[in-house]
Amino acid sequence: MAEYTDVLTRPILHPHAMRAREVLNLLTRLAVRVSPAKSLALCSDPDDDCFLECAEAAKADYLVTGNLRHFPKDYTRVVIL
Repeated sequence: MAEYTDVLTRPILHPHAMRAREVLNLLTRLAVRVSPAKSLALCSDPDDDCFLECAEAAKADYLVTGNLRHFPKDYTRVVIL
C-alpha cells in the first residue's frame, strides 16, 4: 500500500487527486493483505520487489504491471503481464 500511495500522490497526478484518493480507498477496503515469507531481489527497480514478494505470498497466477522492464523476464512462478 505504501508504494501505491507514493505513486498515486505524486505531484504529476495532482489534477487527479480526488480520483487517486478513491482508488486508494478502494484498495484499502478490498485488497487481500498478505505477508511475504521471503525477500526477493530480482527486479531492476528494488521498489518493485515487494510486488513480486506479495504475488508469491498470495500464490497469485498473475502480476499486472505498467513496468514490465523492471521485472525479470525468466521468472516462472508468476506470469508477469
